[in-house]
Amino acid sequence: MLSGFAQLPLHADVANGIRALHGLGPPLVTLSNGAATVARGLPERRRPRNPFERLLSAQHAPARKPAASAFRYAIQACRVPGAQAMLVADRPWDIRGAHQAGLRTAWINRTGGPCRATMRPTSRRCR
Repeated sequence: MLSGFAQLPLHADVANGIRALHGLGPPLVTLSNGAATVARGLPERRRPRNPFERLLSAQHAPARKPAASAFRYAIQACRVPGAQAMLVADRPWDIRGAHQAGLRTAWINRTGGPCRATMRPTSRRCR
């Protein structure tokens, strides 16, 4: 079953979103609860040029996402203060953990539903 994750298709808007974020200039980093090798295949599924500077795995963190310590591990590995880092995600629980670790956040609201009180505040909300 775990090998199936590497074959899952991306949401149709992911490749364009990655390109848009990359065009803004900041370094892009992934943080996966799985092996970094799974994340390595993500951009290749839609064939954008791989813009990721680092592919991190929470396997090396004190805890896995959505724990704040997983996000602290990522910002320490990248040597940036949390206030200069941003998590862009569609999982409310990851948004909450990243916020608790001091990161700015952008929630991709795929369903159009309301923002849950448990994940507030978020820096940005996107549809």
